[in-house]
Amino acid sequence: MRFLAALGMTILGFLLSSCSSSIPNSEPRTNGRSIKKNGTPTTTIAKQFLPGGWADITSKSKQPQIQYWLVNNNFSATMVLRELQADSLSQKFLEKEDLNVVANISLLSKLPENNSDYRVTRVPAVIDEKRNFFSYAYSQKGLLRRVIVFKKGQKLFELELMQERASAEFDELTNGLVTFAITLYER
Repeated sequence: MRFLAALGMTILGFLLSSCSSSIPNSEPRTNGRSIKKNGTPTTTIAKQFLPGGWADITSKSKQPQIQYWLVNNNFSATMVLRELQADSLSQKFLEKEDLNVVANISLLSKLPENNSDYRVTRVPAVIDEKRNFFSYAYSQKGLLRRVIVFKKGQKLFELELMQERASAEFDELTNGLVTFAITLYER
């Protein structure tokens, strides 16, 4: 069982460590659009679906694992929704595990070993029992990051809030994160 957990951590670590974000130089879009996966429209994100003060810039992403990429209006923070994927054996193992295990794997994948620029500020814990949301927080080079891990159907997701400027009010940004996570879950 430990082997499967280690295998899952390795695979998710590889997938998630390849995910990075930075704010593009162009202005964000807030109009509705269709997100395509393998050429098939899957979801439409409309302006009323976005948390207040956020804009959709998913079309600017060159990373296929990003399902939504949002930026707040003053460009001080971004949010990214990713589906957590692994090989079929690891995926079956993770689907049966408590989301706390998945959240811990997600956290470990974000923290490079022996790097003092990264620091865990909140260990994974349940923040919404009804929806089974787990959340953790860490800092990267002094900028705060908050992640919500959740399951919808048979799929596992992580929604990450990234402070892009230290002056950004993180509590207010976190409210937008939780609101968006609830909207995604209930949609």
